[in-house]
Amino acid sequence: MAASSARCIARWLSSGLPGLRSTFALLQSFRHADIAALRICWIRSYVKGGNLGCWRHRRGVTLNRVPDLLNMSSEYQRKWRRRRARVDALVEHDSSSKSEGSVEPVMEGEGNPLTVGSTHDEFHPVGGCSSSIGTAAGYISGDTEEENNYETDSSETESEQLDETSQPTAETPSLHKDLASWATATNQTHKTLNELLHVLRRHGYTIPKDARSLLGTPGVPVQNKCNGQYIYYGIERYLIEHFSKETLPGQAELCFNVDGVPLFKSRKMCFWPILGQIQNCQPFIVALYYGSSKPDSVEEFLRDFLEELQQLIQNGVSFHNLVHTVTVKAIICDAQARSFLKCIKSHSSLHGCERCVAVAQTIEGRVVYLTKGPAEERRDEIFNRAGYSDHQKKISPLARAGILCVKQFPLDYMHLVCYGAMKRLLTYLWRGPDICRLSKAQRQQVEKNISQLKGALPAEFSRQPRSMKELNRWTATELRQFMLYTGPLILKDVLPDDQYHHFLCLSVGMSILLDEADGKRESYLGFAQNILEHFVDNSVDFYGPTFPTYNIHSIKHLSDDAANFRSSLNHMSCFPFEKHLQAIKKMARSGKQPLMQVTKRLAERQCTETHASQSQMTTKITAKMPDNCVFLMDNAVGFIREERNNGTLSIDVFRETDCDSVFEKPCNSKLFNIMFVSSDLTVAKRMLTNRGSVYRKAVCLPYKQGYAIFPQLHKPE
Repeated sequence: MAASSARCIARWLSSGLPGLRSTFALLQSFRHADIAALRICWIRSYVKGGNLGCWRHRRGVTLNRVPDLLNMSSEYQRKWRRRRARVDALVEHDSSSKSEGSVEPVMEGEGNPLTVGSTHDEFHPVGGCSSSIGTAAGYISGDTEEENNYETDSSETESEQLDETSQPTAETPSLHKDLASWATATNQTHKTLNELLHVLRRHGYTIPKDARSLLGTPGVPVQNKCNGQYIYYGIERYLIEHFSKETLPGQAELCFNVDGVPLFKSRKMCFWPILGQIQNCQPFIVALYYGSSKPDSVEEFLRDFLEELQQLIQNGVSFHNLVHTVTVKAIICDAQARSFLKCIKSHSSLHGCERCVAVAQTIEGRVVYLTKGPAEERRDEIFNRAGYSDHQKKISPLARAGILCVKQFPLDYMHLVCYGAMKRLLTYLWRGPDICRLSKAQRQQVEKNISQLKGALPAEFSRQPRSMKELNRWTATELRQFMLYTGPLILKDVLPDDQYHHFLCLSVGMSILLDEADGKRESYLGFAQNILEHFVDNSVDFYGPTFPTYNIHSIKHLSDDAANFRSSLNHMSCFPFEKHLQAIKKMARSGKQPLMQVTKRLAERQCTETHASQSQMTTKITAKMPDNCVFLMDNAVGFIREERNNGTLSIDVFRETDCDSVFEKPCNSKLFNIMFVSSDLTVAKRMLTNRGSVYRKAVCLPYKQGYAIFPQLHKPE
């Protein structure tokens, strides 16, 4: 491709349509040698246009570091000088060949024309992309159907000769595949992609005219049901993809989630998806409902899902002559969705508790649970025959399908504890009744303690601690951060001792239930149950009679889930589903037919193979603060000082006997690896080891004249 073609695309790139990251991803997709001209021309155009100038002044980046912006890979950075010299040669060649003839199509291999394209596919609920063309009856398409001409028109070409070096080799991936992957990975609109395709076709590339052809955008089979629109994608299609690399029969333990997602601020339209997940994999969409409220019939909403699920449980998944078994581990939802699926009364009713028959009462307009001690537990055999008439509305279709509506519906700690109990406790401390509200001096001390922790959290935290004045905007991860890590330090010496120890009952109890170490967690389940019950039963003494609502009361039942599933509560929470819900919401780019938009984006990703089932987030351990603190196999605390080329780690080690406790009640904090380490390094012992001796990463926070060390109990956010 001639350098003038590069300049033309550079002008399109700098016109403001794609962002910086999207542009870099696009430039990386061009693998030909002379496309370096495109990269150079775009940088020059961007600098002249003032966009990069504003950016670099705002970020303090000098012009000498502009090439760093193109650091899409270490290979490109190493070849920067050589490619720049080649660009100069291409530009010189372009100026000497302006008078030459018409554009020739790009050739591949032994002179064969490079023809790229795909057809409009129909969406099929189960299976891959179809090759059929057109839109079947009953299918709705948000895009205008048109015939795609893959030939280059004479009006769309420039009178410039393509350089021989621009011809792709046999090893070069096809341009259309790279473009499709770039468009789906960066969530480009069809309008932006059509502009780019138009520019490329003008310069001799035989590619589709329309983004729908490039991406394989299908028609969408939509059903009208439950007073809204509904589409069913299926479970088996994902399981086949999951088992495609297996050589032995396997088992898939599935978790499912149902939740509502509001789409607009000015309208009450929302999505209600059914999501599925295999442990340690990203969630996938099973079905999607779109309407002005939740589906009006739970039976119709779950019909397709239950029919396929029962078939998979009975017959398994057959792939490559292997039969893989399928089981349901849990259905994880918030309280509103659980009441909808289980056909029970709302959590705000007097008989709303899902685990026991305790009866609530109304005080000052709030439904609260004031009874102390254990109550009779609910049992599945009674629930399945609608034996709890004051709690159930009718028999749930899930119960008819053999799903245990008590034991297989864990209480989600993200909504129950983080958004529920933790946020309520902090709200009462900040602006609650006189019995618990902090004084002005105490609030100032809390703000000071928070400011001292800013910047100290490791890379696995998406946010650093922020002011309590923004409590209403805190996310669930921030509330979890306060409960497990920063709260015990921020509230110490601020709350009275009894009230501080009461808060620690919640913090320590949840730390036990969230621990990934199965042996230690199961050993202390009874202790966790006791201190969480103590937190619930004594909350009235510290926060008043309006405090123990449904969320507070249900905390005493969380240890039952950890015991029943023999797993950390991290594996039975809505955190991964909540993140996927936001990704689904972003797929709806406008208010026109959002259900079809999401379905088409999913199909495009499936056809371009840009989605990954395995989660790629890993724990970051380096030799720099705050990511250099770890626990070793013998529970010693280590600070990594150097990581050598052979993988050896140089670590300053503090033995458990060299550490002090952070608190003594409700237990000695060292029992659960919460320790205080002095900043005096003369106590530490320098040793050489490898990553295999690292047990887990630690959260190291500045505290007094040293550091408070907490075990990291969650995955990267």
